[in-house]
Amino acid sequence: MCKVIEEMRKEVWNEAWNEAWDEAWDEAWGKASSEAELKTKEASVRRMYLKGFPADQIAYIIDLPVDEVKNIISSEI
Repeated sequence: MCKVIEEMRKEVWNEAWNEAWDEAWDEAWGKASSEAELKTKEASVRRMYLKGFPADQIAYIIDLPVDEVKNIISSEI
């Protein structure tokens, strides 16, 4: 009986571990992905600004609020 209980405990533990790991991985990946997207947009704003695009056109092309584009540009000046 003890062997059966021990096997059940291991099985439940492994399932819980795998579920928790998957959730943590998904959360971490989501955060990293969002951060990478933001960094890409910021770099795009800087490059477009250096090429002479006005803030309102950059905002439209990159799909960011104009104020956010202006903040990115002002942080570079």
